[in-house]
Amino acid sequence: MIKAGLRMEENDLLQELDEVVREFSSNYEFHYDKLLRRIDPALYAGVNPAILIAAGVIHYHQTKFKQLRVFPDVLRVLRQLSKSKVLLGIITAGLTIKQAEKILRLRIYQYLDPKAIFISDQIGISKPNVKLYQRACESVGVRPEEAMYVGDNA
Repeated sequence: MIKAGLRMEENDLLQELDEVVREFSSNYEFHYDKLLRRIDPALYAGVNPAILIAAGVIHYHQTKFKQLRVFPDVLRVLRQLSKSKVLLGIITAGLTIKQAEKILRLRIYQYLDPKAIFISDQIGISKPNVKLYQRACESVGVRPEEAMYVGDNA
């Protein structure tokens, strides 16, 4: 946004953006719109706000894709498990398309049973609500005591 014409210190900009994300959640679609409403219009006078917003979105996506990685050994373990009779699926929280994109970009889709992909936004129940896990088990015909869930929080 700064390179596109926003006259603001980078640290101040990031601090304001962090505040927007905390208030509206990371899955909110209009972070940069809200950000511009919070700052003095004189800081971007003469610059089309749509250009600044687009610059923010582009930078976000570039950064996200550079940093999006599976934990070490995840692909090796998935590869090994996929050779067994274990049903592999995923329960993920977030917006449907964003989560589906992550599954593809992380190259884990090939190891998952397509019927065992559960995205909270799609189902209408989010983590850590036990109903989400129960729904996933019911959908694939597995009793909860037969299932194992491995989290992704380090």
